[in-house]
Amino acid sequence: MSDYPEQVQRLQSAIQGLAGVRDVEFDIHSLEGLGEKELSLPGEIADLPHLALRRTKGGQKHEFLVAAEIWFLQNQEGWVALEFLAWWVRDLSRGGHHVQMRPLALPPVAYGTQLGRTLKFVIEFFFVNRNKSEEPILEKLGELAESLEENKVDYAKALKHPTQADYPDVESLRRSAENEDSAAQLELARRLEQGEGIEQDEAEAYRWTKKAAKHGHPDAKLGLGLCYSNGTGVKASHRKAFECYQESAEMGHPLAMGMLGYSYENGRGVGPDLAKAAEWYRQGAEAGEASCQAEFGECCEQGKGVPQDLEEALNWYRQALEQGFEDVVPAIERVEAAMRSEAAARPTRKKKPGGK
Repeated sequence: MSDYPEQVQRLQSAIQGLAGVRDVEFDIHSLEGLGEKELSLPGEIADLPHLALRRTKGGQKHEFLVAAEIWFLQNQEGWVALEFLAWWVRDLSRGGHHVQMRPLALPPVAYGTQLGRTLKFVIEFFFVNRNKSEEPILEKLGELAESLEENKVDYAKALKHPTQADYPDVESLRRSAENEDSAAQLELARRLEQGEGIEQDEAEAYRWTKKAAKHGHPDAKLGLGLCYSNGTGVKASHRKAFECYQESAEMGHPLAMGMLGYSYENGRGVGPDLAKAAEWYRQGAEAGEASCQAEFGECCEQGKGVPQDLEEALNWYRQALEQGFEDVVPAIERVEAAMRSEAAARPTRKKKPGGK
């Protein structure tokens, strides 16, 4: 570690300080003059980011690559560290940095190592440095180290209490929920509401759903809306249900879009508005929600909030049926019959003499 410049040491320490990281090594490559021909050769450059370099037909003028090779522990801490660093790299890239993260691996069987034993990734930072001094690159690496250190502080609680992939028993589920894992909170609420492996308690189900919703979980927002709509564990309120559906729908939840459309169509928690109802049904339909496809099909069939269009109605009914929503079968038969009647009622054009 002492062989690295101070800024590189700082970035190395920031990465290695994550609980699931076993080791970190840095390397630097000059990419200038590296062409497509060299990329096809095995050896020292075999681990370079080939796709990125092939897109530019090789290295750019004055371009350098700083690579941080990272070995992760093969346990939950390792996966958490991997996810955290992958998010950090993605965020840097979105912010305009030329950086990527990718896996490195030996062949399936190499040097006595079987596939699955090496959990190794590399973070690659691309720099164009026209200065003969390496200080500009080192300065940027120092800034990256500071960025990672700040993010580790900001997300210290999440790193210490990560989401659990599954829950072997109710107690482990409850512990995860108490550690502010919104997915666990929502799952605990579901089990409490249904009495699945635990004594049924609708009030507790509502409480945990509300906790999950505070984290911005779209499923929880929808679930909370259903609690208010049905009076599950809380006094019913169509207005509060509407507000929850709206928040979830605006976050992109297709079923919430359907519930919002239903609210507008029936004036539940909001003034009736068929145009808005049809618009939310349409958005849910386009997002692939079968119930919304059925509802928007009905809007098109009956001209509710949109101009009547039997062909469009038939299209959405059929899409809903393809997903197994069999309630639309009578509607399909009804629309097809109406379209046949319309076709039969159209006057037939007589041919003019001479076939014209």
